[in-house]
Amino acid sequence: MPRSMKMAKIKRILKLAEINPNFSSRTIRKIVNCSEDTVGFILSAAASLPIKYDSIKDLDEKEIHELFYPNNNSYHGVPEPDVNCCIKELKKKHVLVKLFHEEYLEKYPNGLK
Repeated sequence: MPRSMKMAKIKRILKLAEINPNFSSRTIRKIVNCSEDTVGFILSAAASLPIKYDSIKDLDEKEIHELFYPNNNSYHGVPEPDVNCCIKELKKKHVLVKLFHEEYLEKYPNGLK
C-alpha cells in the first residue's frame, strides 16, 4: 500500500478516471505526477468503498485521509507524551529522556516508541 499522499491528488485521480474511463493508470500517473501503484490503489479503494469524485470533492483533507487510509495510524487513541512537562523536567540535573519514555510506556504500553 502506498504511503498517504496529498488528498488533492486523490481528488484529481478520481476526477480524471471519471472524466475519461479509458485513461490508463499510466496516463493518470503522468498527469497527476505520482506512481502507477498509487493510482491503482486509489482507484481500487474507491471502487471497493464505493466512492465517486462528486462524493469527496467538498470533503476536507482529514475526511478524505480517513476514507482512504483508515488504519494508517497504529497509535490511534494513544495520547502523546506531555512535551511541556518533559521540557520542564529535563532542565533538572540527571534527568534523561529515556526515563520519561520508560514512564510513558509503563502508563501506555502501546504508546509511541
